[in-house]
Amino acid sequence: MLLKLIKITNNVVVYNYFPENAEDYGTIELDLKSREARLIKRADKYKQTMYLMHAYQGLLRMLDENDFSDTRVVAWY
Repeated sequence: MLLKLIKITNNVVVYNYFPENAEDYGTIELDLKSREARLIKRADKYKQTMYLMHAYQGLLRMLDENDFSDTRVVAWY
């Protein structure tokens, strides 16, 4: 899955997530202080929550690493 940065402020970061590198995408926002996520848009074709869960975990890893790249690949097996 691919994460693409939309915006970052002092309080939140917003990424689009692309399940299976598809054109269809969802959007997730992470509060940088509380670490709470908010779903802004769910990927229409890929409605499974596992993609959203992995997007959230990817954002938490980036927060822990203090590395909010323009793009990030999130893989699992």
